[in-house]
Amino acid sequence: MARERVTAARALCMRGYLLTVSLSVWMDGAHGIGVQLIPQYPVVSQSVTLSVTGVTGTIRKFTWYKGSSTDTNNQIFSVIPSYSSVTEGPQYFPRASQFPNGSLQISGLVPTDQGNYTVLIQTAGSRAQHTVSLPVYEPVTASGISTDNKEPQENHPVTLTCSANNAEQILWGKNGVPLPPGLTLSADNRTLTFPRISRSDTGQYRCEASNAISKIISDPYTLTVNYGPEYLKIKGKLQVTSGNSISLECSADSVPAPTYQWKFNGTNLESQTNPLYTQQATPESAGNYTCIGTNSVTKLSRETSVYVSVNDNSAAITVAIICGSILGIVLISGIMALLYRKCLLPLRGQSGDRGEDPSQIYYNIPNTAAAHPAIEEGPYMRERDTMARERVTAARALCMRGYLLTVSLSAWMDGAHGIGDQLIPQYPVVSQSVTLSVTGVTGTVIAFAWYKGSSADTNNQIFIVIPPLNSVTKGPQYFPRANWFPNGSLQISGLVPTDQGSYTVLIETAGSRAQHTVSLPVYDYDESYSDNSAAITVAIICGSILGIVLISGIMALLYRKYVLPLRGQSGDRGEDPSQIYYNIPNTAAAHPTIEEGPYMGLQYPSQDTYSELKR
Repeated sequence: MARERVTAARALCMRGYLLTVSLSVWMDGAHGIGVQLIPQYPVVSQSVTLSVTGVTGTIRKFTWYKGSSTDTNNQIFSVIPSYSSVTEGPQYFPRASQFPNGSLQISGLVPTDQGNYTVLIQTAGSRAQHTVSLPVYEPVTASGISTDNKEPQENHPVTLTCSANNAEQILWGKNGVPLPPGLTLSADNRTLTFPRISRSDTGQYRCEASNAISKIISDPYTLTVNYGPEYLKIKGKLQVTSGNSISLECSADSVPAPTYQWKFNGTNLESQTNPLYTQQATPESAGNYTCIGTNSVTKLSRETSVYVSVNDNSAAITVAIICGSILGIVLISGIMALLYRKCLLPLRGQSGDRGEDPSQIYYNIPNTAAAHPAIEEGPYMRERDTMARERVTAARALCMRGYLLTVSLSAWMDGAHGIGDQLIPQYPVVSQSVTLSVTGVTGTVIAFAWYKGSSADTNNQIFIVIPPLNSVTKGPQYFPRANWFPNGSLQISGLVPTDQGSYTVLIETAGSRAQHTVSLPVYDYDESYSDNSAAITVAIICGSILGIVLISGIMALLYRKYVLPLRGQSGDRGEDPSQIYYNIPNTAAAHPTIEEGPYMGLQYPSQDTYSELKR
């Protein structure tokens, strides 16, 4: 019974095996043969095997063709494995070899090997064929970027081209990241086009070329967009002291950097260095300095001007000395007044302050009605008052004539010299306001225009104003900080260094048309006044000392001339002023002759000596 079970199991296994073989044969017959490339991506100079799969049964014969049809002209070779027989066809080449399972091997691949290959296989019970496409890959080489415009200018078209061999895919990047949107690429991504390039497109560009077997990234290509010059400006001190240096530096936003040319009062300077440097400034160094910047690629030029003033220290020092002298005079004069009130007036009150004879000083007893009777007004006094009033009236008339003459002369000068401009304040400072006040206009202003520059060119126009209509037309050089007044004046608020330069006004009245140009400097407060402070301080101190010395000398002279004589008359020996009448020169009535005797000689032993001391 056990043997029967084993026999039944063996029979079952055999049936399963036969079923599996039958199913495999059916599937092969349903799906046919196939060809697999080994390796999957064949490379030039290497080998590839076109391996046949899905063959059932023993292969009696197989044939390979170069192409997609089994035409005799396309035959490479025909092989009968059982006899090791190989028949070469028209497309045979020595690098082609065969395997007994029907596979084809090609060694030393060349680009011309790529294409379609067809195999025809015959077995005992079937005949099947299959076509396969053989690619031959080459590594990507010669990846690089070129352009049709070596010096691109802003707003001009530019095209970049990625040159690469054997590339199947090309990707672009800028500054290490993918391209921003909005750029134009060709269908194969080989060209990148900028219809109107801008300065923001400046950067480093790369292209990545790849295929199934290799990838290469190009060297960076730096795209530089040329533009400018723009925002031309001059930096440096605009007010310097005579003897100090002048240093002006011109700068602009420009690619490439511009070349600079300097002018002084409209004349080209021999030195064209930047910054412009003058070692020692003189009063002749003051004036308009103009910088012209030129871009060698765009061929564009821009210019700007500043006014540099040179301060002469001598005038400031002279004024400081005068001020110091006046200060010293005022100081010493005050001291003199105090000394006069304290020392001189008491002495003059005792003797001689009214030109009286000191011997008559006893008449200075406080006034009484008898001593000083009232003086009645007479005809002479009235005549004197009348003459004084007539002189005052004549002086007033003379002053009025002088005033009228001055006004007439001023009006004549304004008419003779035309209009003018006055800066208010005279020294405009950064961040403050300035008014370019128009003077000398006769008649009603119908229209006026302001220009930034020394010419009334349309491109320089700030605005045109028609005051009667309150109409303002803004020009190319208009800026919001510019305001106008009906008399034609211009006000600029919030001054910045770039505001400095020449300004021209054109004024039209009912009967005339006049034009005037004014230079506007813009000062930095700290820079304008720092150079003179020390010198002016020293000058004020020196002037004060000089004034003190001068007034001290005058005081000494006055003291010797007036004070000392008065002190010698009264109070220099400590006498009582009330007893001064005893000093009246002797007379016979006051001092009668006394007979001299022996006793008298003893009573007045030193009369001569005393008299001598008294004198």
